[in-house]
Amino acid sequence: MVSGEILLVMRNGNICSQVEKLINSLGHRITAVCHSAGNAIRTASARKFDIILCSSNLPDMTGFDMAVEISQQSDVSVILITSLEEKIYVEKNLDSYDITCLVKPVSKVILQHSLDIAMSYRQRLYGVTKQRDRLQRTLDKRAVVAKAKGILMQLQNMNEHEAYKALQKISTDTGIPVKELAKTVIETNGKEFYTY
Repeated sequence: MVSGEILLVMRNGNICSQVEKLINSLGHRITAVCHSAGNAIRTASARKFDIILCSSNLPDMTGFDMAVEISQQSDVSVILITSLEEKIYVEKNLDSYDITCLVKPVSKVILQHSLDIAMSYRQRLYGVTKQRDRLQRTLDKRAVVAKAKGILMQLQNMNEHEAYKALQKISTDTGIPVKELAKTVIETNGKEFYTY
């Protein structure tokens, strides 16, 4: 099990301490504690959390309203501890937010499973995000190289294969990455191609 950044938001300091000890005993770690929604919103905007565990009864707004506001600003899983009546209302208004409701009193087993599932989801999402970013970089590189090849094909009377081979050869000879060479070709409209 991987433990990430968890923000605990509860009005009552004594209950908050008990919940923190319980979460630590489950193998997770609370990395920040807030006692009001406003403080939690400021903390969440200044720092990235994987999970926010909060009660619905906060002094300055409901836990659900706080969860929605934070979810609109950052990508975070929220576990909201609430009454049955509040849970019914919240679940009708969840839309596309990553908010899970647990009805009081919450058992240790249910809390453990909820934290584990949320953390597992965060880890998978992190992996997908890294893969998406890597694919985007590859697409960006290909687009830049394709545009540079087009310029070389037009100005140097090369075919596509020759243009790419010319970029590769200069890259190998100079140690400059193909993408950087391609950017130079684009920026100078091919005039700086043979200066390497």
